[in-house]
Amino acid sequence: MNTTSVLIIAKQSSLAARQLSSLPESTRNLALSKMADSLESSKQQILNINAKDV
Repeated sequence: MNTTSVLIIAKQSSLAARQLSSLPESTRNLALSKMADSLESSKQQILNINAKDV
């Protein structure tokens, strides 16, 4: 991943956070729950990739 990719991801994350903050609490909670589920299901893959980076 290069600097440009990181900057793009950071900008997209910032925009998503602003959009998420303006949603009703129940919608935010559902979105956060789905994000957590996605991270949990990708946990081993993320750990493997991180181990290669270290």
